[in-house]
Amino acid sequence: MAIYQYNIELIPRQSIIEEFRLIPNEIIITDESIINLWWRERKLPYYKIETNIYSFSKQIEWSKNSNDLKQFGDNESNDISIELTKDSIIERFSCRFDLRELNRQYINNIFNLAIQLDCLIADIKGNLFEPTMSNLLDNIKLSNSLLFVTNPNEFFNQLTSGQIKPE
Repeated sequence: MAIYQYNIELIPRQSIIEEFRLIPNEIIITDESIINLWWRERKLPYYKIETNIYSFSKQIEWSKNSNDLKQFGDNESNDISIELTKDSIIERFSCRFDLRELNRQYINNIFNLAIQLDCLIADIKGNLFEPTMSNLLDNIKLSNSLLFVTNPNEFFNQLTSGQIKPE
């Protein structure tokens, strides 16, 4: 991940409700494997969303031959990463957005897919929100990535002084 990229995870709403009985403002992400648990009970086959993703993003060539990871977009800017089980069931769905030049159409396509799948969005800090552009922009304002893009010197000063922590 480049510092100018803002990471999100799509997390099925029903998994959050089953875990917490309500939708909290944030979830604690202590281990990468925990994220995979959110999708496990949903048992959503990859083929059910594949065509939708192809409608707005190209698959990264090397991932066409992979059975457990599908990637779309451009690793240097906006991309999608979908981890799969051996049975091609979605195990994790993450995206990165390039804050140097925010592609609203790409984000809208991701959010339309999130709405179709009834997912919430979690950022790298565990903040949880509905998939809307307004919520995303509010959340981006809190990110290290935006500070880096808008004021790299201040970002490094705050990182060095401990005012902010790596994400």
